[in-house]
Amino acid sequence: MPKQSGRKPSKKRRQRETKFQDDKIYFEGKVVETYPATVFGVEVQRKNGLEPILVRAGLKTILKLRKVMVIKGDTVRLEMNPEDMASEDGALKGTIIGRAIVPPRLPQA
Repeated sequence: MPKQSGRKPSKKRRQRETKFQDDKIYFEGKVVETYPATVFGVEVQRKNGLEPILVRAGLKTILKLRKVMVIKGDTVRLEMNPEDMASEDGALKGTIIGRAIVPPRLPQA
């Protein structure tokens, strides 16, 4: 068996990786706009009849590598960082982590 080479990540790095995974906030929304460079405008519905919010979201790298197509009208899952939600300019930013699986509609008889 070949010898495994490489070091373990430092303790600080390991703590940072686990910290960020627990810090994320997840939403589901609908793509309403497309911008250049795989950036999309996603509309997230809010409860209690409040107006929806528009989030500017980019594709996660693994989706780019797998060449996942996202078009207007798709339902997608978003991942947002709490720091992005409290930005000074008021623009909400997020990352699209996948397309939501929506069951196909059967034709009406």
